Amino acid sequence: MIAQIGDRIIVDGTPLGTPRRTGVVITVADPTDLHAVDALTADGGVVTIRAARRSDRRALARLYGEATPESLRLRFFEQPSAATLAAEVDHLCWPETDRHQSILALDGTDLVGVASFQRTDDTGHRAEFSVFVAEAHRGRGIGTLLLEHLRARARRWGISELIGKVLWDNVAMLRVARNLSSPASHRFSHGVVEVRLAARGTEAPVRTRNPAVRSTVLSGRVRPAVRWRAPRCGRAAPG
Repeated sequence: MIAQIGDRIIVDGTPLGTPRRTGVVITVADPTDLHAVDALTADGGVVTIRAARRSDRRALARLYGEATPESLRLRFFEQPSAATLAAEVDHLCWPETDRHQSILALDGTDLVGVASFQRTDDTGHRAEFSVFVAEAHRGRGIGTLLLEHLRARARRWGISELIGKVLWDNVAMLRVARNLSSPASHRFSHGVVEVRLAARGTEAPVRTRNPAVRSTVLSGRVRPAVRWRAPRCGRAAPG
């Protein structure tokens, strides 16, 4: 459940940005490894996280093509046209650079989620992020895993903060933001929550072949926004 009290966003009875101990996030390999790694989901399954490739174009198009209108609205803030979806797929398949990264989550051979960041300028330390998870696989912690690995990759390129726009009624994605481990801040304006995630966390990455269990704590504060601009890349859907 989501509510607003003054400038505060309340998610399931807890203000967004309140220090909170969540469930566990379990990874099987160092998330800064640029090769494919396996990660354990909240339901005990395993997904493979790797960089997107040009050959993933058809699978990405199917991911969006099979989504409901409501899921697409939460991701794009409106019902996207076929041209908008095609442009998004093209963007996600761009080669990795210091300005752009896209990563996928695969359950076996099935694409179940995607996340990306786009640097806001050539020399800055901020990037806009987006994340989208297949509806049948939501609630498994895949969105959280994708964002944790995306943050680790961002750190390698000197990015210190990831920024995303989340619609007020996107409960699932706001829960993901609440449950992430390193400090975050949030701003609310005109029905949109701007989520800022610290890419340079203080926690050490997992470096073991055996599952390592980490309790995660989110801290930060909510403050009102003076103005809001919606970037194309910085929008998120449930995880």
